[in-house]
Amino acid sequence: ADEVMAMMWKVKELFLCVATVVHVSAVTIPPGIYEQPDYDVFYKAGETVKMPCKSGGSPSPVYTWKRNGIDFNPSGNDDRVVQLPREGTIVITKPEDKDEGIFQCFATNTYGVSLSIRINLRE
Repeated sequence: ADEVMAMMWKVKELFLCVATVVHVSAVTIPPGIYEQPDYDVFYKAGETVKMPCKSGGSPSPVYTWKRNGIDFNPSGNDDRVVQLPREGTIVITKPEDKDEGIFQCFATNTYGVSLSIRINLRE
């Protein structure tokens, strides 16, 4: 019976050791934006403009934008504005005067938020 108890304790200790290693190896990293536009982004009427926003982080961040301090939904702009999948990059086809403003990208995961610089989109 003592041998069985000793073996059970060793199995329990091994399980706790493995469980601790598995828990520690789950990497969590707050977002960190590593690609963003310059402060000034100029566009020409009729051309396409791209404002990149890419971030690291684990879990993968969710991207949102603000324009002039207000939440900006790319899909609410006549299908001329799209946000690329799995990143925050915004592409504006045929930009217009109404698209101008101060933009800022936010990358968010459960461990933090990373902000881009404020970007001035103008003609």
